[in-house]
Parts: sequence; structure tokens; C-alpha cells
Amino acid sequence: LCYHRIEKGWQLQPGQQRRLQRLCAWRERTARAHNRPRKWILADNTMIEMARRTPNSLAQLAAIDGIEAAMLRHHGTEWLALLAQPCDTDGELWKQPLSRAERDRVSQLRQCVEAFCNAQQLPATLMLRKDEAVEIVRYVGDVCAASAGDTGTVIDTGTVIDAGTVIDTGTASKDEWYWPESTPQWRRTLITPVVTQWLAHVTGK
Repeated sequence: LCYHRIEKGWQLQPGQQRRLQRLCAWRERTARAHNRPRKWILADNTMIEMARRTPNSLAQLAAIDGIEAAMLRHHGTEWLALLAQPCDTDGELWKQPLSRAERDRVSQLRQCVEAFCNAQQLPATLMLRKDEAVEIVRYVGDVCAASAGDTGTVIDTGTVIDAGTVIDTGTASKDEWYWPESTPQWRRTLITPVVTQWLAHVTGK
């Protein structure tokens, strides 16, 4: 989705994030229609400020850094209408950046999958994309938070399944973390047992 490119979106409140998503969608349509780079239409930081302040007049829009007079004349009323729409906070919003520990887990998970693929003479680079590993690690964080109950439970982040580990494909095939829809079924079938066993080691489940 076009708004995922804006890294600081997670810093906004949910309603502000919805407004930013609308602005991103508008910018995407406008950039394609005029065959211009997105940031020539509206810069990321400008849209963030528009979503944060929620201006309700052209004068308030004009006070936001990065809004050019010509763009304001042509699109100001349209922007105000977008910003004034009710904000439904259901659905996907921005996620906070990974912590250092979570980034380490992403690396460890990919190393685990790479070791398994090397042992099976499979191309590791095709088996688990970074964005998929990130989503799995986020799932681990949710499980750990639920298990710890804010009691400070320490979860082992250093677990790595080496190439010699026997993967029980009969009991480790439940893809509880949910693969992205874009992940082909053949990759899910091959890698799910490896990832599930890694999850069991990390979460103690």
C-alpha cells in the first residue's frame, strides 16, 4: 500500500493516521495522473503535518510548511474535504518500528531458514522474504507479551535451529502466525515446519 512508504506514520494517533492514509492515496492518484514523482506533489512531512493539525480553512493549510501557493489554489478545497471526513480506526494502521531485539530475531529466523535450506539444497533467498520474517517476529512479540502479562518474563532471543535439527513436519505445520496472502502455497508448505519449530523454541510453546 502506498502509505507504507511513510516511515513516521506510526507516530500519529489512529484518527490522524487515517487522514494521512487518505492524503497518501490522493497523492498516489495525482502523481500517476500527472506522471510526476510523489514528493513533487506533496512531501511526506507536509502530509504528516496536515494529518496532525487537521486544518479546517485554506488559511490554516497555507500555514503548513511545504504547501505551495499554486497547489493550495488548485487542491486546497479537496484536501480540506479529505481531512474533514470521519475517521474509522478499524483496519490496518502503521506499526511501530522493530526494536533492536526484534531486528536480531529477524536475522536469527532468516539464518535458521537459510541453514535448513542449505541442508536441503534449496535456494534460501526464495524461501523467506524479509517482510515475512518481520511479520513472524511481530507475532512472537504478541505471544511473548501475552505470556509475560507485563511481569518482565525474559524470552530467549538467541535460539537458532541448525541444519542438523530434525523438523517434525507432522506436528509443526500449523501456521499460527498467518502467512501474508502473497506468499505462495508451495513456500508455506516447505518453510512452515521450520518456522513453527523456531517459534516453539523462542516462545517456549
